[in-house]
Amino acid sequence: MSSTSSFSSAVGRNTFCFCRQEARVRTSWTVDNPDRRFFGCRFWKVNGGECNFFKWLDDPIEDRSKTVILSLLKEKREFALKRENDTSSGKFYKNALIASWVFFVAVCIFKYVNN
Repeated sequence: MSSTSSFSSAVGRNTFCFCRQEARVRTSWTVDNPDRRFFGCRFWKVNGGECNFFKWLDDPIEDRSKTVILSLLKEKREFALKRENDTSSGKFYKNALIASWVFFVAVCIFKYVNN
């Protein structure tokens, strides 16, 4: 992952935005341009986008590649959602089991004390 970061910063060198700052390499995740890199102003979110510098770094993505990337992202989101649901229902059953054992132990103690 560090190789990607160093590559991104090396690519951005000598590309300056309208603020005369070194442009940052960003990645688009829109439907039309998934995983396509572009240069953008480093103060884009700080200054409310006043600079508006934008320049594509990567060539346009072919339609087949877009379809594959978007379907993989959809599968990833669905898997994460399913995993989250499985985890939350598993916690429910675990807590129910613990509560039933606590109740069982309390009943046993109550019966032992009253005998």
